[in-house]
Amino acid sequence: MNGMSGVNGMRGARSWLILLAACAVTFAATSIYLWHELAQARAQPPRVVNTIPPTIQVVRPPAKVSGSAGKSAAMHTAAIPAAKALDPNVEPDEYQRQQSRQLLEQLANPAEHARLLEEAKVGVRNAYPWLAERLKLSPDEYEKLVETLASSSLEARAAAAKCTVDPGCNPGEYAQANYDQRAQLVADLLGPERTKQFETYQQTMNERETVLNLRGRLPDQAWLSTEQSESLITALADESWQAQRDAVLAGQSFVGFGMNGGWIYYRDQGTTEQQMQSAEAWVNRMNARAAQILTADQQRYFTQIQQDLLANLRNQLETIEHEKQ
Repeated sequence: MNGMSGVNGMRGARSWLILLAACAVTFAATSIYLWHELAQARAQPPRVVNTIPPTIQVVRPPAKVSGSAGKSAAMHTAAIPAAKALDPNVEPDEYQRQQSRQLLEQLANPAEHARLLEEAKVGVRNAYPWLAERLKLSPDEYEKLVETLASSSLEARAAAAKCTVDPGCNPGEYAQANYDQRAQLVADLLGPERTKQFETYQQTMNERETVLNLRGRLPDQAWLSTEQSESLITALADESWQAQRDAVLAGQSFVGFGMNGGWIYYRDQGTTEQQMQSAEAWVNRMNARAAQILTADQQRYFTQIQQDLLANLRNQLETIEHEKQ
């Protein structure tokens, strides 16, 4: 892939990966190690990707029931098969295959599928803050959009699980087909103008997550207004795009690391120290761009978020390095 084709392809790659990001909000992340090892062995990722750690599906046991009323409830819960216990004493790749098989079994059961869909809806609402206001959606339109995105995210999880279980599967083909189908459903619901607005919103979801986290940390005297928030989101997205473009033109590839309401990117090759140096360079660019919009007090909190991300990233990379030895 030449440099310019990489630049042109980055936005498309980031778009379908947003779908998985929305799903990841719902479920607690487990070890990034599992994701990393599977990706190294199997994945054919785009030049710029968002790393989404694998998830453990939580399975709730059926409630205890008694009496005549209990018989009806018991008949209902009996349709949900008990999940097989995961064996932690296996290699990381096999453990993730266990997770994937478990998820596929749950999705094949109507009651469990319905439960997972409701959880996915919660994830979509959390992942898309201010969406109804930004697109000027009616309550009915908003709920239909949430339903569409939640269903698509669940289908994306199922596709990823199938590719984990089946070594011959191409995850990129599944993801692209899912994205194309979802895009058409959204376009039919929103119409051309609001679909374009939604696509712009999606392209800035990582930045929106960062800014939302920042607003939650700021004290009252340093409150970030809605206008400031939108300006900061736009600026960070623009700087992120420029940094990723520069990396692609230089023949490098970046991966993203997200934790606790923030995202940074770093080179996916080299030693831990080299990867950390690239992450620090990224953070410096974001801090410099944010300083053009934020006050000194606001900038202090923003910088702290970035430093926390760097510390967490170093811990994860050192863990991966240790496990390889």
